[in-house]
Amino acid sequence: AFTHAGPDGNAVAQFKQIAHFDHQAILSEYAHALSLSHDPEQLRTLYSSTMGMPYEVLARYYLAVEGTDDPRYNDLLRSFMISQNSPEFELLWDALFTRAEKQMSMAFYERLLARFLEALSEGAPAPQRVLVTGHIDVRGGHALVTPTQLRLASAAHAHPRESGQYLLMDVTKPINTAAELQTSLGSVFG
Repeated sequence: AFTHAGPDGNAVAQFKQIAHFDHQAILSEYAHALSLSHDPEQLRTLYSSTMGMPYEVLARYYLAVEGTDDPRYNDLLRSFMISQNSPEFELLWDALFTRAEKQMSMAFYERLLARFLEALSEGAPAPQRVLVTGHIDVRGGHALVTPTQLRLASAAHAHPRESGQYLLMDVTKPINTAAELQTSLGSVFG
């Protein structure tokens, strides 16, 4: 299984809700809320002040939007609204983006990770035995966090940056331990 960072206890406890996460419904809900706004410019100003740059610059940078007529122009604003107000987004954040391994004892984290992999396995075509994550700084491009978790850094989180690695694996072959994936790592810069 691949996630951005790692599991969180709250997310594991509410995994059934995550398994039925309807991304499109949330996007539609907040697009509708944005369309009802009396002053979207005020919302763009708030987002700009939060990010420290003009909204137009951010939209061009993140979305390749050329101007205010682009139908995607308000997508950053919609994502900001979702991240600030959606309980589903908060739960998804907990499931995929936390630094739980840094916030608890390793023994407790290993039990949490086992429960997370079990939850991912329910209804999956194959048992989920190993988690591959990124997001946290790694010396040398990768680290075995636990016997069932590989942390990978391709560039920004690799120290030194030139040690960044990628994972190229055959997804048709079962993986039982994180260590097995080390032979499938390659150098981004070499």
